[in-house]
Amino acid sequence: MRKTTPYFVRKMIILQKLTTMDWLGQRLRNENEKYKKEYPRMYFRYESLLEIKEKLKNSEVLSGLTILKNDTETLEDHFWIVFGKKGSTVSIVWG
Repeated sequence: MRKTTPYFVRKMIILQKLTTMDWLGQRLRNENEKYKKEYPRMYFRYESLLEIKEKLKNSEVLSGLTILKNDTETLEDHFWIVFGKKGSTVSIVWG
């Protein structure tokens, strides 16, 4: 059975759309990989307590986190800073 010309025209349009969508998807994924975060935990783990003390002494910015009490409240009096070697248990400094 032979296919008609409109069938092939529609098929080519669909192929073009699918190819374009695939190309755009790959391009967007490549752009997002450029801005990939170095720490997936969303906080930074410092190597040692000494490093944290040095940064505090020099008035440098520190990375830390807060903890939620429930869905809306945080422990406002506490700011947690994590340190320790990668792969080991972490220690936490709070203030």
